[in-house]
Amino acid sequence: MKFKKNFSQIIDRNRLLWSGQFSNRILAKIDIGHSATMRMWEKVLSPEYCPDYVKMFDFFYDEFSKRENLLDDAMPTARPNIGDYAFGAYLGAEVIFAETGGYSKPFLKNLKDMASIKYNKENKWISWLMAATRYFAEKSQGLFATSIIETMDSLNFAENAYGSNAYIEINDHPKEMLEIFELAMDFNIKLIEEQRMYIKAHNGGYFDLHEEWLPGNCIWLSVDSWGNCSIETFKKYGKLHLQKIIDYFGYGWIHMHSSHLHLLQEISKVNNILGIGILDDPGSIKCFDIIKDIKRNTKGLPLQINCNKNQFLEALKIKELPGNIMYWIDSGINDITEANNIMDMVYEYKA
Repeated sequence: MKFKKNFSQIIDRNRLLWSGQFSNRILAKIDIGHSATMRMWEKVLSPEYCPDYVKMFDFFYDEFSKRENLLDDAMPTARPNIGDYAFGAYLGAEVIFAETGGYSKPFLKNLKDMASIKYNKENKWISWLMAATRYFAEKSQGLFATSIIETMDSLNFAENAYGSNAYIEINDHPKEMLEIFELAMDFNIKLIEEQRMYIKAHNGGYFDLHEEWLPGNCIWLSVDSWGNCSIETFKKYGKLHLQKIIDYFGYGWIHMHSSHLHLLQEISKVNNILGIGILDDPGSIKCFDIIKDIKRNTKGLPLQINCNKNQFLEALKIKELPGNIMYWIDSGINDITEANNIMDMVYEYKA
């Protein structure tokens, strides 16, 4: 790969981590200065690029070219996303574009209307997504990877269509909401499978939006909306459908936030989860500071955890970095030479 010189190495190392065979070793994803992943995602959604997928692709190309010689364990991965809060567009919602991408308005006024939502290939934004995915996948060959967009199943799906009322309905009308979760699962499966008609698998797996390689048909899943609920509500209504969509694809990789750690133990009990990535929220506890507690609560599952350069290097030098983790060093490193020197230590490290 032009923009990933150690392409075969990162697949081998990701395969070992996410299949549970790297318990005493570590991986590292390194952000370089102004090319940090989160800033890149924000920038590509600005009106300068989004929703023109040709311009969006060119932006990713330029960004990934800056890290062409970076030898970390992450794969430059683009996705044709129109906005982190725009999934409702694929359901038929109106979309408004602002400085940070598209926002879809909740559009259903009655819970019963949820049943009318169908997967429609003729939907304007589904058509856009598939054209963009095909363009990204074809143009990125030999350069970098393309991934599916974020999934939005169960309560995430309901919130996109029905707004915050979904949180009331899960308690007031649980039977109807569980029926909607079935509809949501079917919708997401169709959306994922159609995207993967264009996205090429690499060495028996796919790259995903947090730049990890995952084996088989494993899919990236979010529990963001469930993070606003109690443990009991998630156990009673959310856990089953999380398990069902994972069962369909064989494996799942879970994205969550540091403000949702109350769900961590229950999520870790779901079968065939290959790993959990936890992003730090502003004003919330930093996962790196409680990493031993997180490992204890996840019963040996591989993790992706954020940290800064100084935290990482201090713990590495005294051999206090727990293994079985991809450390996402998201700040403090400003050039590729420094990053690659750190990677030399990462490759040698044993917990």
